[in-house]
Amino acid sequence: MRWNHLSRMVVGSALMASPVAAQEPVDPALVDILQTQAQTPQPAARPTPQPAARPGTTAPIAAGNGLTGTGAAPSGTAIRTSSFPHMMGDLGLPFGFSPYLVGTQPNGQSITVLPGQSVTFPAGTVFNQPVSAFGVLTVPNPLDIRGGQPGLPAKVPPFITVVQPNASGLATGQPSATDVLVRGTSPIQSAGAIPVNAARGSFKIGENESPRPTDRIYFNYNYFFDVNNSLRVPGTAVTNVHRETLGFEKTFLDGDASIGFRLPLIQIGGPANINSQSVGDLSIILKFAWINEPVQENNGYRTGGNVLSTGVVLTTPTGGKTVFSAQDPNIHPTVIQPFVGAIRTLGNAYVLGFSSLAIPTDSRDTTFFFNDLQFGYQLYQDRSGTRFLRSVTPVAEVHVNTPLNNRGIRRLPIGMSDIVSFTTGTTLGLGQRSYLNLGANVPVTGPRPYGVEALIQFNWQY
Repeated sequence: MRWNHLSRMVVGSALMASPVAAQEPVDPALVDILQTQAQTPQPAARPTPQPAARPGTTAPIAAGNGLTGTGAAPSGTAIRTSSFPHMMGDLGLPFGFSPYLVGTQPNGQSITVLPGQSVTFPAGTVFNQPVSAFGVLTVPNPLDIRGGQPGLPAKVPPFITVVQPNASGLATGQPSATDVLVRGTSPIQSAGAIPVNAARGSFKIGENESPRPTDRIYFNYNYFFDVNNSLRVPGTAVTNVHRETLGFEKTFLDGDASIGFRLPLIQIGGPANINSQSVGDLSIILKFAWINEPVQENNGYRTGGNVLSTGVVLTTPTGGKTVFSAQDPNIHPTVIQPFVGAIRTLGNAYVLGFSSLAIPTDSRDTTFFFNDLQFGYQLYQDRSGTRFLRSVTPVAEVHVNTPLNNRGIRRLPIGMSDIVSFTTGTTLGLGQRSYLNLGANVPVTGPRPYGVEALIQFNWQY
């Protein structure tokens, strides 16, 4: 057994000063051995190898990391694994359309008024959209003219109905004070193209997200132009939607797991009857990486970095109902979205994907099967570490959103259609810890939920 220099000195001193040594002479040979070992130069102690920083943690990044703007990465060094761009995404949820007026009577029965129909609803009925073309149905007490000769049937005149216009109308969710007569008209002409479920916002897992747990704070901006074009009446204003998202993600378990939060803000502009704004639904994201390889840089070529993770997104019904569902304010459930995500690296290229199932707690809402795939290639990297623009990575994405129920855009109470869309853009590495996504998305299947989407996403890693 080898003793290091300090240990030998301590043991030798203890032997010389021990009571046994004071009583009995110490063997001179032992003293010579201890002194010789203490004076003999010993090889320097080996440095203890330090464990590599786990992916996504806040451990200091070694100098020479070309992807962080601190210089060229030497051969074989580990680099920040979150340098791979995040999935840009497409749409938080397709904008559907509840096509017809629905009245829910006090007994709980719902009746749909189709174009051309006239339906009488009792007092206390609640409707799923504002209507100003109601008529008030008054029913006077029948005249009692039972007088007459005994044995003759009573003569009761028919009920008298008087239909009067209701200038004020009823707001969404406001119970009627009297019986009402509703004349069915075209839902598009009377209501315009009204987005449904817009306030749920960026709840889909593939919205500025990576399968790898990451410490970050981020901000998203999405602009949707010409929402529900197929439902818009010619000559009416185009409906546009602005959406901002504030996000936060924090890792734990050595960077193999994370918890995140998203809070969207929604503004809808278009026909006067649908202009509104609201805070969207808060989403909580739990993620765990079963495979979480660090990335290695070898003479400018990246290896490793593969990821396989699972998790769940819990979207709570905290958003404003007026924006969430202009057609049916009673449909605003919690959504549970289990997902699986992966990254497969191919040198400076990579493939990133998510697959998830969004399950609402209300069967009247739509269950969606989401599949998203991104292809990227790091086209430019500043290996000198002196420039603010650290990297340029073009990306291309395909998104397939499949409703598993409520199929068909005119299905009641909420109809959804299959949507396939493509996103293209670029991720810019800025400074040491920031990434900026710039992109655009276009749906290619009809009816198209919007004409085009523009997106800007900023991530700051801490």
